[in-house]
Amino acid sequence: MMLQIVVELEVTNRTDRDIRIVRTRLHDHATEQTVFTVGSHRGGRFTKDYPVRPHMRAHVMAMFFVNGRRHAPGQAFSDVIILGDDEGNEHRLKIGVRGR
Repeated sequence: MMLQIVVELEVTNRTDRDIRIVRTRLHDHATEQTVFTVGSHRGGRFTKDYPVRPHMRAHVMAMFFVNGRRHAPGQAFSDVIILGDDEGNEHRLKIGVRGR
């Protein structure tokens, strides 16, 4: 059984240089496939290579396909999303997603 998790995030670059998100993964769940895009704002142009400008925000949409047990409607799926940047840094965020 394949579970699809879609997460939308707003990220902030607090440095003085462009940063690119180059990878994303879940900490506790193995994924069959992971897809992500980065854009200047929700509903705007998205690409995998969009730079997050210094002291600016960007919108990240990540989609994870997880093999595993099905979560019942209303049951929470929780994990830690790890975003990796082009300098080798990892940025972590704990998430909880309710099934529908």
